[in-house]
Amino acid sequence: MLRAFQNICRHRAYRVTKKESGSSAVLGCRYHGWAYDTKGKLIKAPEFDNVSGFDKSKNGLWGVRLRIREGLVYINLACENVDEAQLATSARDMSVNWSNMKLQSAEEWKFDVDFNWKLADQIMKLSVQTEGLQERLISGNGSLQDESPEINKTAARQHILYELMKAHAKEEEYLQAEVHPASRSESVSS
Repeated sequence: MLRAFQNICRHRAYRVTKKESGSSAVLGCRYHGWAYDTKGKLIKAPEFDNVSGFDKSKNGLWGVRLRIREGLVYINLACENVDEAQLATSARDMSVNWSNMKLQSAEEWKFDVDFNWKLADQIMKLSVQTEGLQERLISGNGSLQDESPEINKTAARQHILYELMKAHAKEEEYLQAEVHPASRSESVSS
């Protein structure tokens, strides 16, 4: 069974884990040693065994809404519920579009940048939804089609980061705010 939790210890709001991925039978907070099982239940709270009125069952990890539809995992961090009909339609649409593709996570990309995460989300969706990403990755020398897979991966990352920076620069100009020099599209070299 798949579960999702806030990465926040109930004791002092410290991060339970600093790992980005992996697996463990116990989720332990290193700050004061509180530990949770894979169901989010508090299983260890040092120095709290004899505290009057303390109830371990009321101090588990905060759960996050999670739904699996058509093989896709949806996580809802919002307080309000998601319209189940809309979720089902969205999952069905994605499933139809990707039904002939054998999708598998090969790697994770991490960009440490200073701008609105929604821009990254939009650009990443654009890159995934647009057929023929390599066709969009054309330099002055020609197509990358004949290059090695490793060069294509690097070019794809550079292109996505370039698009993110470009979108960020446009948003900053729109807001008439100062653009950080590293975010300007003309400062990106390919």
